[in-house]
Amino acid sequence: MEPPPSPSSISRVSSPLSLVLIGLAAGIVGSFFGLGGGVVFVPLFTLFLRRPIHQSTVTSLAAMQVIALVSILTYEFQAHLHGQELVRWSMVWLLAPAAVLGSSLLGIPLGRRLRGQSLRRIFGLALLLVASRMLGWFGAGSPPSESAPWPLWVAGPCGVLMGMASGLLGVGGGFLAVPMLALGFQLDQHNAHATSLVIVLAASVAGTLRAQQGDDPERKPDWNVALHVAPGAIAGAIAGSMLAAAVPPGSLRSAFAVVLSVFALQMLGLGQAIAAGARLIRSRLRGGRVSD
Repeated sequence: MEPPPSPSSISRVSSPLSLVLIGLAAGIVGSFFGLGGGVVFVPLFTLFLRRPIHQSTVTSLAAMQVIALVSILTYEFQAHLHGQELVRWSMVWLLAPAAVLGSSLLGIPLGRRLRGQSLRRIFGLALLLVASRMLGWFGAGSPPSESAPWPLWVAGPCGVLMGMASGLLGVGGGFLAVPMLALGFQLDQHNAHATSLVIVLAASVAGTLRAQQGDDPERKPDWNVALHVAPGAIAGAIAGSMLAAAVPPGSLRSAFAVVLSVFALQMLGLGQAIAAGARLIRSRLRGGRVSD
């Protein structure tokens, strides 16, 4: 097993500007869709910065705290200006404590013991089903507004599942929280995104604290990377929150479903296969130009 790059090796792998851009992209995506940014952080930390997958997931949890916190403050500021309530705090009190337990007691320990390939594929298939439901491809005859909302006792198990996914995969749990809040508990899409970010923040903090207690450096957060991406993440979180408030809920739902589909392909390993094919084609084209 190769040792993880040292903090000083960041400059050899990427420039500080590229780290800021990674944070910017994660901040916009995480805030706009209520995800937290892990869907951007984890693949780029692993493939671009060449961090081990376990370190990438827990570093993502550390970096996402900035995105979630700034996004929540921006959402609340906009809600105050317009006399609205974006974060449904009643749902937060039901889901967040369970998410904290799921992240610290289940997600992080499972991530340390398992490779997670089979579990990632299961999550990938589940995400495809959720994305198709949100796009109306599955169960289109009974839209969320016409079906009964989930009973409140379901919030506990849902929160545990969100937290477990957060700790295990380093994605904050927002990819599960948003569809559960929108489809299951029937929150408006904007309310679902804002509420999800509070749950993401709670689960990320709990998961980071638990991961920091480990002995293996490859399974602990790389705080140097997290600090380097923070400036871009802050700017992206503000921009993403403002964009989300200006987009109609229907368009936001469709856009989020597309992001879920892309994330599902990554979880199933198809994203890496596509990237490998693109690299092969690029190398062949370069070889052809050299030979000419």
